[in-house]
Amino acid sequence: MRKSMVWTAAALALVMAGSALAEALRGGGRIGEVNLATGVFRVDTAQLRIEARTRVFDYGGKPASASVLEPGMSVSYTALPGTKPGEVPLVQEVRMVPN
Repeated sequence: MRKSMVWTAAALALVMAGSALAEALRGGGRIGEVNLATGVFRVDTAQLRIEARTRVFDYGGKPASASVLEPGMSVSYTALPGTKPGEVPLVQEVRMVPN
């Protein structure tokens, strides 16, 4: 009986740790800066990082190229927090929002 309790506690701790690490950041606002060459992506005051694997969706929810993103556009985003202190969050998904 004790062994099963230990295994259950260990499994629960693993699940909780995994879900905390995978917690996504969500936000939105107006694009202040986007530079695909350097990966710089700023939405309002949030400094983010964008990569080729970042999914971009147009106003209708259809996939689009990141090259269509321009300063002043309204967007919502989902990003993964950095794994090291001071690391900029990596954007996973950007959705254009009509003004």
